[in-house]
Amino acid sequence: MPRHRAVSPCYHLGMRNLLVFGGLAVVALCVGLWLLLHKGDDASAETGTTQGSQAVVAPPHTSGTPSVTSAPPGEHPALPTVGSGENPRDYVVGDIRVRDHRAGDNKPLDIPPNVHPPEGPAIPSELTHAVAQKVKAVMIDCVASLPQDARGEKPRLEGQIEISIKDHKVRIEKSTMQLRNVSGESVEPTRQCIESKSVGIENSAPDQSDLASYPINISFAIP
Repeated sequence: MPRHRAVSPCYHLGMRNLLVFGGLAVVALCVGLWLLLHKGDDASAETGTTQGSQAVVAPPHTSGTPSVTSAPPGEHPALPTVGSGENPRDYVVGDIRVRDHRAGDNKPLDIPPNVHPPEGPAIPSELTHAVAQKVKAVMIDCVASLPQDARGEKPRLEGQIEISIKDHKVRIEKSTMQLRNVSGESVEPTRQCIESKSVGIENSAPDQSDLASYPINISFAIP
């Protein structure tokens, strides 16, 4: 009769451990793949985000026929209407073309995004603060005649100024302003007052090289 070789209990234990480890390896592989896919989704969402909104922005062309032009003072490019149902939406805010991927009926941006190329010049925070404080003084002067009942909860001024630097002197060349939580007929005159009086503001800029244009976004509480 043929002999049957006895199988040691250690053999069964080894096979069982091998199967357990193999199963754990498969589970770990699946978890790793799931994390990798979700990490990729998060990275793409962050790449498409600008100042809290899912808008991809690009500066206007620097050569050839520009697709974006500056609007005359007091006029603003037409923005898409809320609820258009079109995604993505392409529109222009100031001199910046915006491709807006946000889903739903979100209001279009009405202030140009603050685009600073990594290789571009850096302006000291002390200088931008000094210029911004002069804009704040203009705002306080312009909102003095704003009726109290026109001011909602926590009214604010938000906007962007574009500065230039020449011969160690900063000058505001352009101003785009919006009043938040303010209503009534006084909104537009107040907004235009702040924009017009901001343009031309100057400040000394020691140790700064000449610069054609540099955007600065501002936000102030309206007193």
